Amino acid sequence: MGTLLATRLKNRRKELKMSQRELAEGICKQGQISRLENGEFTPGADFLYALSKKLKVSIDYFLMSRL
Repeated sequence: MGTLLATRLKNRRKELKMSQRELAEGICKQGQISRLENGEFTPGADFLYALSKKLKVSIDYFLMSRL
């Protein structure tokens, strides 16, 4: 899940013209978003849910190999 999640997270964030800091606001620290996008951190369900809400996608967007 790491590479797929990292790639989709970064791509979606950039589609929305959102900085890592903006995405992290109210969820975590900016460094955690960086680690996630670099495949160095795997989030739990609650964390992933919060990110999906902020990025306006379903959790499936991060988990499914095909959309």
